[in-house]
Amino acid sequence: MSHAEISAAPVSKLVILNWSEYISSEIIRAFEKHYNTQVRQVYFESDDERDRLLLQTGGKGYDLILINGASFNSYVKRGYISPLDQS
Repeated sequence: MSHAEISAAPVSKLVILNWSEYISSEIIRAFEKHYNTQVRQVYFESDDERDRLLLQTGGKGYDLILINGASFNSYVKRGYISPLDQS
């Protein structure tokens, strides 16, 4: 694959629902560069705020959500969590 083909490849996007300041910007930049992707983080400051954001969208629009263990079963029942595609 030539350099032109690599740079012409579409850039994927990853949307993370996350606590603010949880993942350093250096890690995000390294991830974006390594995987040729763009990361957009949507921040929340409390579990209640995260729940409100998920209820507004029906759990849609986020590729990854950071939660505590107490919320896991509730989110699975609501269909907010699906198995991770390891490919």
